[in-house]
Amino acid sequence: MIQTVTVEEAVRFASDFTGDRMYADPMLQSAEQLEKNLLHAIADPQHYCVFGIYDEQMLLGLFSFLVVKEESYLEMLVGLSRLEEAYSEMMDYLKSRFPGFSVDFVYNPANRLIENCLRISGASFEPEQCKLILKKPSAFSSELSVVPYSEIYRAGYLAIHDDVGRYWIAEKVLAVPDRFHVFLALDGSHVVGYIDVTCCFEENEPYDLFVCEAYRRRGYARALLAKAIEANGEKKLSVLVDRDDAAALGVYASMGFEEDPSARSRTAHLKL
Repeated sequence: MIQTVTVEEAVRFASDFTGDRMYADPMLQSAEQLEKNLLHAIADPQHYCVFGIYDEQMLLGLFSFLVVKEESYLEMLVGLSRLEEAYSEMMDYLKSRFPGFSVDFVYNPANRLIENCLRISGASFEPEQCKLILKKPSAFSSELSVVPYSEIYRAGYLAIHDDVGRYWIAEKVLAVPDRFHVFLALDGSHVVGYIDVTCCFEENEPYDLFVCEAYRRRGYARALLAKAIEANGEKKLSVLVDRDDAAALGVYASMGFEEDPSARSRTAHLKL
């Protein structure tokens, strides 16, 4: 049975999953994530869908989704349960309430229950990712040109931005300068790389770091990352990287990032 949940009930239920290797949610690893992905979502039903799966009065599953109606898009922010039937009921509810919507599910790859539910529903899957946290920034200096985004570089940035399969495509990133810092790597006046990094949270994240193939292995990726680290100041910085992407893992490690083994994740995509 689907029901709304109170803040107290949601917090109590979510706390029972903290530190659970199998079922902890990678989107619920900090106090800031709890506030943003669950408490704020409960308080804003116009832009979020938060519900519980119940057996009579017993809460069996807790789910929170961002809802972007004008784009027919959902993103799972919280997905907590230790019961297979809770995930099945969650999926049935989404299909009945949001037919035709596209959904991104970010989940704990050790949670085979939600993964099986997604496979049965026909989802596609991205590679497993690990979370890297900036522990001690490495000293880095470079003569390569890295500058903040400005409108004179708009065409160059849009031309190389990787928008395939992404929610945060270039146009959306540029539309919310209070959420993202964008830095560009230049060869003369030519844009050869970029980094999109959040700037409005206590723990920020590079969403995309890209360098054109002809300019790789010259230090541009490290120069972009160094600028993002500098702009982030005293706030925390973390990033999700594909576990099989040795080049990216090497770049981040060289700049002082270390893996958090408790925060691995995987993303699945589904059209309801």
